[in-house]
Amino acid sequence: MLEHLPTAAHDDAPSPPQPAADRYRRAILRSLIYYGIFRFPLRIEELYRFSEVPWPDLETLETEAFSLVHQGLITRDGPWVHLGDPTLVEERVEAEARAKRVMPRALRRSRLIARFPFVRGVALSGTISKGVSSRGDDVDFFVITSPGRLWICRVLLMGFKKVFLLNSRRTFCINYLVTEDNLEVPDHNLFTATEIAWLMPTVNPSLFDRFAEANRWADEFLPQWKTDHSSKAGPMRVWGPARAIEYFLSGARGDSLDDDCHGLVERHNRKRYSHIEGAEFDLALRTAKNVSKHHPKSLQARILEQFDQRILEFGQQHGVVLT
Repeated sequence: MLEHLPTAAHDDAPSPPQPAADRYRRAILRSLIYYGIFRFPLRIEELYRFSEVPWPDLETLETEAFSLVHQGLITRDGPWVHLGDPTLVEERVEAEARAKRVMPRALRRSRLIARFPFVRGVALSGTISKGVSSRGDDVDFFVITSPGRLWICRVLLMGFKKVFLLNSRRTFCINYLVTEDNLEVPDHNLFTATEIAWLMPTVNPSLFDRFAEANRWADEFLPQWKTDHSSKAGPMRVWGPARAIEYFLSGARGDSLDDDCHGLVERHNRKRYSHIEGAEFDLALRTAKNVSKHHPKSLQARILEQFDQRILEFGQQHGVVLT
């Protein structure tokens, strides 16, 4: 059984709260609380893969989950595990069906992005990488570029979106780019580790092997994650016209243009998002020479804050400590 908060023997000398006795059950609850923020019930295999503790085997997880079901702390609906909201499974099934309809276009967009100069790898990120798509969701892409040309690449991609896609983000939302010589993501926390672990490489999966190795810090949060090399991934082939542009922009000419593109985007961001300052700006709108991050809604900070709050509320409601 999970160890509950002890009842004080004397009003003037309460016993200190104790952590939940079993780290496995604590890990299950923490995972379900985290994904509950997104209204995302987990399959038992996903709970195993994205747990914050290493499991000896899936059978052990099944046993511990059954114990939590017996205590009334979680709900098991067939392959799904969640905290008891009966609408979650139906929502996810519908979102998975919608994602299957969206996926072919997302893969075509991936291949299109890969044809741009200086692109070296593409992955799906955000909700679509988790196999779901709700109404109004964007299709997010994570792009790896060649060194020293990230900002030329970003400006070309954004120009294409504005001119040919009428600035629609629905199937062309490129909000994170890194260079292939700077693959480590610096935000070491549960939110970032989770997004990295769910990435779905679609172009140049071998480069995402390197990306995974560069981000092994995520093991601290998700010790059993691994890159998903699904059948959707294909090799990287540099398109002929893109190769010609890369050749033309090699050397000092390209260096200067990349610096100009970098400055252009940074000035635009600071003007448009002038209400975001200091460390928050760097976290939400990182514009370093070798990384471009565009998350103006500061989702990472908001999710981690909600997670801490829900952990506290769940503990108070059920009399357990999960921190």
